[in-house]
Amino acid sequence: MAAERPWDNKAAAGAAGSGGGTPSGLAPRLERRMSASLADEIVEREDVVEAGRRIDWGRYVRAGETKDGVNLFLTGEDVDAIRTFGDEEPEALTELIATSDEGAGARYAQALVKVVTNIADPLVLRFALTLIEDLLEYKTPERAALFVVGGALQTAPFLRLLSTSTDAYVAYKAARSLAYLLSIHPEEGVATATLLAWVLRQLKAAASHGAERSSAWPSLTSAIASLMILLRCEVMRDMFLREHGVELLVALVATPDTQLCYEVAFCLWCMSQFEPARPVLISSGAVKAFTRLVRSGQREKILRMAFAALANIIGDDEFGGPALHIVSATKLLPSLQQLQEERKINDAELKEDAAFVKAKVEEAGSTATETGLAEYIRELDGGLLEWGACHTTAFWKENVRAMEAHDFGPLRRLLTLLDSSDDTMTLAVACFDVGEFARHHSHGRSVLARLGLKDRVMELIESENLEVRKQALLCCSKLMVSHWQFVKS
Repeated sequence: MAAERPWDNKAAAGAAGSGGGTPSGLAPRLERRMSASLADEIVEREDVVEAGRRIDWGRYVRAGETKDGVNLFLTGEDVDAIRTFGDEEPEALTELIATSDEGAGARYAQALVKVVTNIADPLVLRFALTLIEDLLEYKTPERAALFVVGGALQTAPFLRLLSTSTDAYVAYKAARSLAYLLSIHPEEGVATATLLAWVLRQLKAAASHGAERSSAWPSLTSAIASLMILLRCEVMRDMFLREHGVELLVALVATPDTQLCYEVAFCLWCMSQFEPARPVLISSGAVKAFTRLVRSGQREKILRMAFAALANIIGDDEFGGPALHIVSATKLLPSLQQLQEERKINDAELKEDAAFVKAKVEEAGSTATETGLAEYIRELDGGLLEWGACHTTAFWKENVRAMEAHDFGPLRRLLTLLDSSDDTMTLAVACFDVGEFARHHSHGRSVLARLGLKDRVMELIESENLEVRKQALLCCSKLMVSHWQFVKS
């Protein structure tokens, strides 16, 4: 189990905040769904704040250039605002701003923007960005307005730090601060598109390394933490969906990093609140991925996300049926029964969602008469493959001719998975299936060559994953050897 990162546990608590402006469907459950421990974050934040309180602000006032008698770098009034408000804990800022003179909050926000715009010292930047995030974390809609000057939202300093800073803490806080602002003002077209494009680049880079190694990708922490905030906003969900972000998240669910798994699952849960995303959550393999999390006995906070998302999708009037077929095909019922009988669950919403999913699965099971072939097609439609009865020699001997339906439609779906999936188990199982078709169909090799499956499997011989590489090699052997039954693995 990977250790939780020193500064990012606040990603969970901060995305909920108490900031209002939470879109319908998230509140009030959002805050309660955020259960990551804050212990490590408190230690890190205390270090930054303690060092920040020793900053000699006077040197920056003295160093500033003036125009018409006004210091463009940092003024004494700016320093006073930082000292007055910066000494308060985030929760106490609300009362202090409310009881201060009109415009005091805006002066404080603008002083902090000056700092991150004009000062390059990492210690100072860390402190200022921590204060900005503290300011935006509560009452986010009201506080975001403090960063609007002349009708324009001040996003440029955060975008610059995101693209240039080599300090992980600075980049993390800049990304989250910017996400808070844009979750309230998604109409800021350039900034919104820039941040979302940056997030997607980090997701793509991490996915290309495989879920097993994703937590080692340096900027992924900041990207996921900011995405947890952005997806509070329905406009951002729609943009993320159109940019195929859901598929990238699904590729990261299998990470061995528990905290990252929770954050990815949280983002997918946010998307499950968005009705247009539900068919994509089904076709991309997210539903299957959630069932894997349940069956693997993950931490309660991860199960909370998985069941909440499954309940949203299964409960959909239009797409609930296909999703339920996928869940039922994964043989989830024993895990659901074990969860209720053996694990002590204290979270009322988790119990409610798990009971809802269990009832739906039992209802579907009482009327199910699905054949092995239908189950295989359903698994293909679910976007993720797992070892089971549909991936055996016996199954392929019996059903190989059925793969000819719809101009070899099932094989074309296999090719789509081999081309698009980053899930290593799916790739390994798909290679096995391709090899079995080659063995048992009289024209298997020529069909696979014509459809492009042979070339794709040969590419996977170079996979970094051992099991994918093994199954690709075995598949290629089956494609090349006529009498496979005489060849020992």
